[in-house]
Amino acid sequence: MSTPVDNNTQAQSQAQSQTQSQTQRRGDGVNERIGELLSLIPPEMFQDLDRNTGTRDGRPNKGQILTRAVEYIVSLQADIDASNRRETQLLQTLGRMGNPTVAEEMLANIGVGPLAENEFRQDGGE
Repeated sequence: MSTPVDNNTQAQSQAQSQTQSQTQRRGDGVNERIGELLSLIPPEMFQDLDRNTGTRDGRPNKGQILTRAVEYIVSLQADIDASNRRETQLLQTLGRMGNPTVAEEMLANIGVGPLAENEFRQDGGE
């Protein structure tokens, strides 16, 4: 026959076991995601690290992986910003290419330049 003390100890043991199991699953999930980050970060991001990382296999440790992941994301954001600025510049250049400059319009008014031919044609001079 079990005593109340035995039941209480058994319940505590089960609760502790469940907590340890949940903690282990959470830790495993974190480790998996850190492993995924490591696979997504280009190896050259780790070239300057010491080979003595504190891990048995010589791979970067979790802190180094997280630090380099942040650095990589920041560099990607900077690349996107630079690409967006370049795209804006190109669109502005393309927009200007379709519109004549003031000098071209003034020359066309006196019959000189490529726009002069267009105005001449539009006026029925052909």
